Amino acid sequence: MKQTLAVGLGAGCGATLRMQLTPLLYDAPTALIIINAIGCFLIATWVFPNDVAQKFFAPGLLGGFTSFSTFALTTATTSLPAALSYSVLTITSCLGAWAIGDALRHRWHAS
Repeated sequence: MKQTLAVGLGAGCGATLRMQLTPLLYDAPTALIIINAIGCFLIATWVFPNDVAQKFFAPGLLGGFTSFSTFALTTATTSLPAALSYSVLTITSCLGAWAIGDALRHRWHAS
């Protein structure tokens, strides 16, 4: 039950953070790419002290902060060339951000 509450509380915080940050980051599709990349970077860098903290931050906070459903809606409602460009840019930026975060986490914890 603790873990379920941690995910719910984290998701609410993450969605609220995304809502507040989105208007500050250019237009909606660009903001979503940036937010999803930040989420991927953070999930790769964080080391969690326990299972409840992991549930709060990973599927909770970062799950609420990032948005696959908005990514899917954006790609489904634009022209094919725009959808392909947006998809490639989103996927490469998210995977790149995760790879950088993962490398940094390994470097920080190896020292």
